[in-house]
Amino acid sequence: GEDQFLHKQTSTGQNTLLTEHHFKDIRWIYFSKTDSALFVVDHLKIKKVTTLGKVLVIADNLKEAGAPFEGVADRHYIFGIWTDKNKDLYLALYGASKVKKISANGIITTVFESQKGWSPCGGMMTTSGVLWIMEFSDKNTTRVRKIDPNGKHTVYGA
Repeated sequence: GEDQFLHKQTSTGQNTLLTEHHFKDIRWIYFSKTDSALFVVDHLKIKKVTTLGKVLVIADNLKEAGAPFEGVADRHYIFGIWTDKNKDLYLALYGASKVKKISANGIITTVFESQKGWSPCGGMMTTSGVLWIMEFSDKNTTRVRKIDPNGKHTVYGA
């Protein structure tokens, strides 16, 4: 397909390019107040766009072989993206049934793995360290999981 570009609107209502960067397939966008940056899922890459329009690749090659939701198209492999107060980045890898964390210094770890038949699609981290994850099932149901800082899980819904 054609390249995609990010625009911004000035306080006077004028639309201008945020960056000259050519994106391939923008799937998800998240603005982090903590970082004052825009995070973009561009196909299977995670990119950070600074307020000055500089684009940095934060992560690539997140697709895992033999993942439980392997039939998921690449463009739907990564769903949600969010941050915490420590500037760590979280990714709901729908195609892998996992939530991965990218620390501020670039280390990628798995922080949650859904049970068989479920996969994360989004989430958020509270300032007190409670992780909330929304999951979809292969039966088209939804649930929300709360994980407190001590690791206790509470599931709401299906």
